[in-house]
Amino acid sequence: MHKDCPLTFDKFKELTMQNILSIEINAEMIIVEDVETGFTVRNGSNQEEILIDMQTVWVKYKETGDLNILSTFIKVQQSKVMMWNIRKKTFSEIRDNLIPLVRANTDSNKEVFPRTVAIDINNSFKAAVAYDTDSVSQILEKEMFPFLPESDEVMRVAINNLVNKGWGDEINCYEEDKFYFYTFYISESYLTHYQFFIKPIIDKKIGNCFFAFPTNNIAYAVKPKAEQDGSIVEAVSFLADQVEIKFSQAKDALSEDIIRYNNGEYELLTKN
Repeated sequence: MHKDCPLTFDKFKELTMQNILSIEINAEMIIVEDVETGFTVRNGSNQEEILIDMQTVWVKYKETGDLNILSTFIKVQQSKVMMWNIRKKTFSEIRDNLIPLVRANTDSNKEVFPRTVAIDINNSFKAAVAYDTDSVSQILEKEMFPFLPESDEVMRVAINNLVNKGWGDEINCYEEDKFYFYTFYISESYLTHYQFFIKPIIDKKIGNCFFAFPTNNIAYAVKPKAEQDGSIVEAVSFLADQVEIKFSQAKDALSEDIIRYNNGEYELLTKN
């Protein structure tokens, strides 16, 4: 994609198809449905399908004119397709790419978690092990990866990977009158929400705070400047407002719950 060449939706769709079909996997790939808003690609070996819906990203591109949005979209779709290949790999081949992702303990997810390598964090959240690439993370389902060792060992490896990768650098801090407001955007770093549940890391990077995960790849935190009730109430109120706005707007909404971290202890503050 070049800035000097006018880009139409049909051309973008054609480029996306070409990039998808150029990936080498251990199966034939077939375009099985080509509609106005995107297309579906099928794995000829196991008949799994991936829907490539292009309408939302195209609208964002038209609003901003930013070609990077389209390039990133194509990379994400390529990564989804490349996930088909990891099932042929051994645990030693995939272990360095495993990380823990935080997911809401909702009724819909409760049907999924038994098929994954997952542990309880609290009543609202679980951590599930995922295979991570630069563009997409895929939660592992145990029956698709019969070579995995015991769940505890897999989770230990995933957590260690996260610790070794470090806190990540996609963090912004804004100073308000009575508190600091942190925003975490999770994309191409190994930063995941689970960082907040590794006490040595959060003690070093933020300390006592309140945090929330409104979406799968956004985290917010506030750190009151003082222990007075007024500062804490103002900080938490601000955080709750930001979380509610982001949660209501997001397609990948995760939770409106707020968690307090205080001297090594966690307290879940649900919206209700």
